[in-house]
Amino acid sequence: MEKGSSKILIILEIYKAIILTIIAIFLFISLFDVSIEKKNPTMNIPDLPTIDVETKENGVSINVEDENRKLLIAKKNRDELSQHCSTIATDCQRYYRTPGNNGGGGLSFIGYKLDDKYTSTENGFYSIKVNSDKSVTITATGAEIGKNNTDPVRVVCTVNPVVIQMDSEN
Repeated sequence: MEKGSSKILIILEIYKAIILTIIAIFLFISLFDVSIEKKNPTMNIPDLPTIDVETKENGVSINVEDENRKLLIAKKNRDELSQHCSTIATDCQRYYRTPGNNGGGGLSFIGYKLDDKYTSTENGFYSIKVNSDKSVTITATGAEIGKNNTDPVRVVCTVNPVVIQMDSEN
């Protein structure tokens, strides 16, 4: 009986190894795809067909290609702002956890200063507001016009010691 159960255990270990290998391969493939995107930061916006549509409300004709291109550019700007906000938020949390005698906040956000390299970038402008010792708000205003065709893209990030919450506006 012992030989039979040891064979079953060996077979189960082989199956386990195969499944773990398959999972590792899928993780590697997904990481590889992400790294290709990061190597080519230029967003190639495909050529879309031009269609003129007459609206019945006011007779204004719009170019769908231009509208879609604007939306894609705004989305790209929103994504870049979100990425920078995430970096700043992580730096805020690092400051929070670092003891005061080592240049940190000693379990407080009070005293955190935004690094000059993030105040203004080609993607937009960033500002922070320390709400309390446990909360910071990061506001990013983009360089592109958002969905409402009037105001710039905006991302607001609320940071506490554990959670980073990202909200995009426009």
